[in-house]
Amino acid sequence: MSWIGDEIRYDCLYYRGEKPCVFNVPCVYCAHYHPMGLRVLIIKLGAMGDVLRTTSLLPSLRQFAEKREKNLFTTWIVDPPSRPLLEHNPYIHRLWTVDLETVIRLQTERFDLALCLDKEPRAIGLMASCQAADKRGFKMGVEGNLHPANPEAEEMLWMGLSDLYKFRRNTKSYQQLIHEAVDLRSAGELYVLKFTDEEIAAAREHLARLGALKRPLIGLNTGAGNVFPGKRWSADKFAELGRRLRDATSGTIALLGGPEEIERNARLRVELGPRAVDLGVDNSLRHFAAMVAQFDLLVTGDTMALHVALASGVDTVALFGPTPWREVDLGGRGELLYREPFGPGIMSQVDEESSSIQEITVDEVEAACRRRLAG
Repeated sequence: MSWIGDEIRYDCLYYRGEKPCVFNVPCVYCAHYHPMGLRVLIIKLGAMGDVLRTTSLLPSLRQFAEKREKNLFTTWIVDPPSRPLLEHNPYIHRLWTVDLETVIRLQTERFDLALCLDKEPRAIGLMASCQAADKRGFKMGVEGNLHPANPEAEEMLWMGLSDLYKFRRNTKSYQQLIHEAVDLRSAGELYVLKFTDEEIAAAREHLARLGALKRPLIGLNTGAGNVFPGKRWSADKFAELGRRLRDATSGTIALLGGPEEIERNARLRVELGPRAVDLGVDNSLRHFAAMVAQFDLLVTGDTMALHVALASGVDTVALFGPTPWREVDLGGRGELLYREPFGPGIMSQVDEESSSIQEITVDEVEAACRRRLAG
């Protein structure tokens, strides 16, 4: 008997090499052989909301593989802060981060298809150096600059070079743009975010301990981070909206935000009284996301929480000012209120007070909330 050869199925999904597979049966006798099939590499490192939106490619890739009568084997390279959003995703077989091990593996492994949706040097460098029969999206050129890897990606490249195109002329959602950039037919799903039963139970228990016992559970996300402060609706407007929703319903107001909103949310909780709770800022990313998934409604600006809510099927009222609202597809899960930016200025230079988002009135947001709660 030969110990090395056809008896070992190296391309099996369950093959480990250094130890027996989960079935612990010699390959030649195993009834669980599952060939990897179409080997796909996705490079999307950071920007948590965009990482979540990029998961829309996963069902489309499975559809792409099935039409070729193949299984799908997906490897995703992501930055550590965004990695939790991809955990327990049924379409992803391997989650890698950018480290020496990943670089070494990319020198050896071969993929049938590689997709890069990031434009930063680390990502496009990995794309240029990986071994794939078909590369789509973005790559690094020999001079070290950003290039499209295929003709279909040129539009997304151009959007990064022209604020006029990105903010004024584009009418496509991010999901549509990335599908077109990698020349892939959409399967129609906007996000793939999965929680375990244990995570959902822990989120519900935490909310109950905070006192969020009465429905509807309405989230007010007062934050937007400190990189683009112009995405943040004012504290006074959130306070007035919270009072109106508290008085109009018998439910609970849940306040959420980042470290910059600790004091703001503490004041709001006191103003809104015993039917308001503060989720705090010391939650893990997945625990925070699982709590957001329990909401009946979320009011938020253009933040990661917006995409978590949409991915979890939570009704959402989204408020937009200086960021490109046309790129957001709510998928029928909410309403989007916006004011066009006052000028083509750099988003990071637009502060909270001067942002066009302040032109959105409390009356408009309250009316949208009432419609979503009534529906």
